[in-house]
Amino acid sequence: MAYLELNREALQHNYHVIESTIRHHHKDWGAVTKILCGNKLFLQEVLQLQPKVVFDSRMSNLKAIKSLQPDIMTGYIKPPPKRIISKLLDVADITFNTQFSTISLINKVAADKGIRHKIIIMIEMGDLREGVLRESVIDFYSRVFELSNIEIVGLGTNLNCLNGVMPSYDKLIQLSLYKELLEARFNVQIPWVTAGTSVVYPMLDLGLVPAGMNHFRLGETLFFGVDLIENGPIPSMRQDVFRFFAEIVEIMEKPDLIDQPAGINVA
Repeated sequence: MAYLELNREALQHNYHVIESTIRHHHKDWGAVTKILCGNKLFLQEVLQLQPKVVFDSRMSNLKAIKSLQPDIMTGYIKPPPKRIISKLLDVADITFNTQFSTISLINKVAADKGIRHKIIIMIEMGDLREGVLRESVIDFYSRVFELSNIEIVGLGTNLNCLNGVMPSYDKLIQLSLYKELLEARFNVQIPWVTAGTSVVYPMLDLGLVPAGMNHFRLGETLFFGVDLIENGPIPSMRQDVFRFFAEIVEIMEKPDLIDQPAGINVA
């Protein structure tokens, strides 16, 4: 039977390296746990490290996280479908959003539940995964600020996530400037500019992350210790958090190519 082993010592090491680096650069971060697929045994190892926020992309995983630690702050890191909003707000303290109609529904559901729900509004910065178009940002935020049960805690973006568009200092500083513009225009405080995914993490020590970009969401860095720009290991981190064990059922050398007539392989 195949199984996966988590190395607690390696996970703790990577967590503390990230924590030290993030603090040194005066940033904040949360752990992305979607790779754990809601496995409570592995999730417990992460929660024992006391992350400020845990982010995930599946409601079932967030439910597992809340069952282990009800008071942990959780975030749903993709735009939510409307059909799950009511249940999602029970397990996600923060949601990432791009559609005003969805945010309006969240506002209504939050009012019914007697809560004020936190959101991060994603802005399109070139990767075309999701996000409000830049020319619409001011108008979009002005409408959201009118919703009484919505609290905007950040603006964010995804890069190198769908189409491979890489982050750059210019893109990150543009996002930071949107925060300054919105705060000045609407006389509000927006805590986070969150564009710091694992591909951005190596840019910290290179001085390529502007001061205004102050929040990271890290999964691959935490669990694999890899530099996604250079496609190699981060020297200060460990790459053995996981080990996969399986029984070999056949091992032999075979030709690379098939030299016989072949049809469509439905597999």
